[in-house]
Amino acid sequence: MNYKLGPQKQYTLSERALNHIISGDIADRQDKDLTGKTVLTKIIAGGLHTFSAWEAYRHLRPAIPHGLLIDVNHPTTWYYARELQNGVILLKIPRECFQGKAAQITVFPETYYKSGYLWKTLFPKSYDTAAIIACIDEALHTIDATESKEGLMIGYTNPTDMFKALKVRIQLRGTEIQSAFPTWDQPMTGNNGKPFSHIDAINTIISGSSLFSGNDESKYLAGTIRKWTADSLNALHVATPQIIFTRKPPKKDASRKQQLVTWRATLATHGQKISDAEANHLFSLLISDEYIRNIFDFSRFLYATNYKSIKNNLKLRNTASLFENFKDSLLILSSWDKKNGQSLAFQVIRVLLKTRFIRTGGLDQWEVKRLSALVAEITLAYENPAYSLEFLQLLSVSPLRVGFYVEFNLNPFFITRPEVIGLTGNQPVPLTEKHFYTFTAQNLGINYTANFSDDFNLGLAKELQTHDHPYGLAIVKDSLAYAVGSDFQYFSGILLEIAKSISITVSAIDVIDKIVYDYHRCTAASVLRIIAKYKDLFSQDLDFGDKDFIKFTKAKHEHQFLWFLNKTLIDGLAGLFRTYGFVTQAEKMESNYSSLSKEVLKIPMPKAVPIYLSGEEESGIVSFDQ
Repeated sequence: MNYKLGPQKQYTLSERALNHIISGDIADRQDKDLTGKTVLTKIIAGGLHTFSAWEAYRHLRPAIPHGLLIDVNHPTTWYYARELQNGVILLKIPRECFQGKAAQITVFPETYYKSGYLWKTLFPKSYDTAAIIACIDEALHTIDATESKEGLMIGYTNPTDMFKALKVRIQLRGTEIQSAFPTWDQPMTGNNGKPFSHIDAINTIISGSSLFSGNDESKYLAGTIRKWTADSLNALHVATPQIIFTRKPPKKDASRKQQLVTWRATLATHGQKISDAEANHLFSLLISDEYIRNIFDFSRFLYATNYKSIKNNLKLRNTASLFENFKDSLLILSSWDKKNGQSLAFQVIRVLLKTRFIRTGGLDQWEVKRLSALVAEITLAYENPAYSLEFLQLLSVSPLRVGFYVEFNLNPFFITRPEVIGLTGNQPVPLTEKHFYTFTAQNLGINYTANFSDDFNLGLAKELQTHDHPYGLAIVKDSLAYAVGSDFQYFSGILLEIAKSISITVSAIDVIDKIVYDYHRCTAASVLRIIAKYKDLFSQDLDFGDKDFIKFTKAKHEHQFLWFLNKTLIDGLAGLFRTYGFVTQAEKMESNYSSLSKEVLKIPMPKAVPIYLSGEEESGIVSFDQ
């Protein structure tokens, strides 16, 4: 059956094309099993733009888990989905599910920020076949001429409804519809979390909009809140090493520096004294799901069920300080490893990089960023090039890597002479809620930065901690008590240091290039955020003494500092490659990644439904800068 669509019914949607859109093109690939026997594996050759089709495909490939259920032995084989407010679903699936050509097709649009590598966009779950046909038809009636061209039309459905407006890409051959699906860049309305930059393309953040397929949610709940009880804190208390209970409350002044030095020395000494059995117990504790996969969720559960005990008992508060305990325990294991010639701490890092996803709300990403410098430090302490290279290999595909790559610039908080732009801030001085909420606000996404005031975004950052937890602010306060400026080392320096610790080969350069590709594009997205945030200031030529000069200087500082981090990394890596004789690779890196400004120009700003299609005189985006 053929469907005639469009204003004059001039476009044809065949049954075959409709099946391509709804069910996808499923093919067989010949693989070898563990015994060497040839087996057929079902793969996606094209199409598949409905969640029901994805669920049907998963029945054919039941071994593909949700990211939260990832198999540590198959760390790249998982799926992830999130639902936007208008119902559009963004689905990331493993490379193993794609036919080679179908996977390669996703590379081009990522290059030009049209979508992400290995991502698919799906129609809302509520859309049946009739609704999808109607959606395509309406989109053909509401074409955006500025974005459409021969063979491609971009149209909208519900263009006057700011929460249901849906943007559709329709691919044509003449008047024959070949495919149609929601675009990556859905209209800028209430679609919190929709991607506009590379940060979003590699950030599989777990939040209320995350979707599960089949019985994956039940499996996840069975291993978390359905397993945990009010007695979980006591059970954890028994399992926690006694030395953790001796940790004193963090000092909030300059004496914090010496307190940290003393405590780290205490942990190192303790690590050299523990028995093999104690080390193995600590290792088992750290790779438990509660500590490595679900540390954020478990921490929140402990506070929800035992807050009064945690508040009034220092030992129990130390027990429940999971983020800090993870760091301290890694230091203990690292010390034990050094004495005994073992690698338990690095084995923990392996599991961390393979299985950890970042949770929404800010605190979890904040803690991942704090942890990033420490795991690099511990890896380097082994003085083993194989470990350093493996660290880079794991990081390059890790689901938490965005937490490493996105920089947090503390310098503007510590500038005493605003006319001087330099390197300050990475000092072991206590951080405050102001730092945390600034960090959280800058990671909300550029649509928030571009359209809402700092005060609004800071308020939203705070609200995220409390909207679904009665003690959210208490968790933040207790966690922030441990944070110091020196936790936030810049990733460009970390990567360069680790690269210097390995033997540079062609395969090592490929791994480094993959990381730099992600880092460079994430940094460009951060620059665009700064430009959007300070657009009014950057349009002025302010001089010393002007009312907004200090604010203007700090804005320039943020912009130039990201440029400096990127340039330092690229210059350092290119120089390192040349040392090993890889001149061509050095020149390629300089050519591809030296210019942040060129990359920034590629990134599309979020857009609302065009005014002439929405029927509104204004864009519908509210500004709080009034």
